[in-house]
Amino acid sequence: MPEHCLPQVQAVAMRVTALDLSGVPLPGTDTMIVSNALVSLAVSPVYTDGDEIEEKGANGGVCVNYRSADTFKRLDVTITLCTPDPYLEAALSGGDVLESAGLVGFAAPALGIVTGAGVSIELWALRIDNGALDVDSPYAWHVYPRVQNLRLGDYTHQNGALLPVFSGQAVENPNWFDGPSNDWPATSDRVHQWIETASYPTPVCGYTELVAS
Repeated sequence: MPEHCLPQVQAVAMRVTALDLSGVPLPGTDTMIVSNALVSLAVSPVYTDGDEIEEKGANGGVCVNYRSADTFKRLDVTITLCTPDPYLEAALSGGDVLESAGLVGFAAPALGIVTGAGVSIELWALRIDNGALDVDSPYAWHVYPRVQNLRLGDYTHQNGALLPVFSGQAVENPNWFDGPSNDWPATSDRVHQWIETASYPTPVCGYTELVAS
């Protein structure tokens, strides 16, 4: 019988897909990247605390005591890469891929207001059962259907690896539907969701064409 409550470890692949202004995955030859360059994807939920109302009576005792509900606003997302992948760097920052006579590199976005419709980010983690991959569904497929306001993070040139960092805000996207490959099997209208799966896309250095459905 399948086990649905298993540990999740590591991340074997990440897929980043450009979105149009309405949040639909954008078809094209340079709009989707499947990578294994991920070091970490850190997520911080952001809430606004509810108002607290308190009044004291003339005798010094509290006569009104109320706290309204908190508001869940978004997820702050920070992505760290282990390799300076120019295609992924451009997708995660709004920068550009540089190409000249077979040589490839990356250019930071132009200075000014951060623009763009954002991207969707998917990743696949391992599901472990008694020290080995689960036989039925060895992967957990995580979906952040819209990550926007993407920008460059801190990085250091040093006696060590250059680790590019990017950050943005994850929000809900009701127009992600069943994803760029039309195979997400459940609802996708929350800021984050995951489901069990038996496979994941093959990472490559470069773009994976997204054909219009």
